[in-house]
Amino acid sequence: AMVDALVEGRASTAARLLHQLLEEGQTAPYLLFMITRQLRLLLQAKELSLGGESASSIKERLGLASDYTLNKALEQGKRYSMKRLEQVYQKLLETDVAIKRGIWKGEHALDLLVAELCPVP
Repeated sequence: AMVDALVEGRASTAARLLHQLLEEGQTAPYLLFMITRQLRLLLQAKELSLGGESASSIKERLGLASDYTLNKALEQGKRYSMKRLEQVYQKLLETDVAIKRGIWKGEHALDLLVAELCPVP
């Protein structure tokens, strides 16, 4: 739910769920991994879709088990241009590096990530 809120631009929900997960004991690196996994799926599904691949072909190539997961990825991917998805993916890398190098504590890095990925209109 937190990753969906983040991808869908619902900043307050994403931030609330992020902090709830951290309070429940989830680690920042694990949460960043989950966010990155979903964004990678969106990027790959969108790229294949734009390349003319059928839904069944995309599902097979990405190794997805359900139509629900594919449809969700394709629907969420419509919110982003390929350029924006690439920018977001780069931001995920920068966040990962900042955490690993000790530039930002995990919680702070994820807060910044939510703020940057869900700008206030």
